[in-house]
Parts: sequence; C-alpha cells; structure tokens
Amino acid sequence: MNARTAKLLRSYSRSTGQPLKDAKREWLTTPRDQRGAVRDEMERNLWRRELQEFRKRHNLQGKEAASVLQVPYDTWRKWESMISTPHKFAMIALRLAMRDFKKPV
Repeated sequence: MNARTAKLLRSYSRSTGQPLKDAKREWLTTPRDQRGAVRDEMERNLWRRELQEFRKRHNLQGKEAASVLQVPYDTWRKWESMISTPHKFAMIALRLAMRDFKKPV
C-alpha cells in the first residue's frame, strides 16, 4: 500500500466514521483489478462530503454555493451526486476558495 492510498484511507475513515482497520481490510480484500474504481469512489465520496460541509457551515443552498465558487450549478450537482470530481489542480483552487470564503453580513 503506497502513501497516497494510506492517506486516502485515513481521510475516508475519518469522514465516514468507519474504523481505519475496517477501511484497510476492505481495501486489501478488494481484487487488485478493481482497486482503481474503489479509489475513485472514495475520492468522489470525500469530495462530496467537503462540499456538503461547506454548504452547511455557511448555510448556503446548492445554487448559492455554486455561484460562490464560480462553477455551473450542473457541475455542482454532479459533484454532490458523486458522478464526477474536478481535476486535481481545480480541486486545490476550489478548496482554497472554500477555506477563504466569508459570507457577507
């Protein structure tokens, strides 16, 4: 198991509340040829949780959150329904925007 996978499993375990040992066991019992799909699903799930936490923390609706991050609402819906995730560098920029966002009073 490489460092990227270990980090992903720790994040996934924290966000889902599933014990780390169970997440590792699930990963290790997954056939090698299917691990790519499992990794992608875990990453989509983590990204969806980040978006939901952002909306909840700032009390925003989906359209408002999409406009705050300057992404089309259809793209936002695809992210929240775990259909897709943004490219790695776009995700970094979005995380920075979410971190720095302050709701106007």
